[in-house]
Amino acid sequence: MKTVSNGTFVRFHFKMYSPEGDLLADTEQSPAVYIHGMMQTDPEGLGLYLEGKKEGFVGSMTLENAFGPAMPHEEAITVFPKEQLGGKVEKGMMFAANIPGKGEIPMTVMDIRGDDVMVLMGHPLAGMNIPFDVEIIEVRPSTEADIQQLQEQFQEN
Repeated sequence: MKTVSNGTFVRFHFKMYSPEGDLLADTEQSPAVYIHGMMQTDPEGLGLYLEGKKEGFVGSMTLENAFGPAMPHEEAITVFPKEQLGGKVEKGMMFAANIPGKGEIPMTVMDIRGDDVMVLMGHPLAGMNIPFDVEIIEVRPSTEADIQQLQEQFQEN
């Protein structure tokens, strides 16, 4: 059996749950793929969990702080003028912004009040322990075609 290690092409299914057990994501219709050691999974800890596992592996685990630590509440909510965010802004929209001194931070639009947009800085699941079910359906040496296809796919998104 093939084992997940650096340079292997990995195709897998996962289900991601909230800490309360609600299903948040399911790849049953479209498996996740990546090249181990060359690409990161989201969250990164998922790929770390898969390392050393064999094709056909089925298991469950919980990632602590899966999407990073929570920001202190007084830093997490920020209000921006709508025009500063550019383009069409909608409640629930997620994006990343480069914040001086903090780097690139994910943000979620929580509310829009007139010309002001209330934004939650950090991933909405930051600070939470997130349960996953995983099934590895394919592990094989990656090819140049795999690398090129995945690079093109992720550049489009």
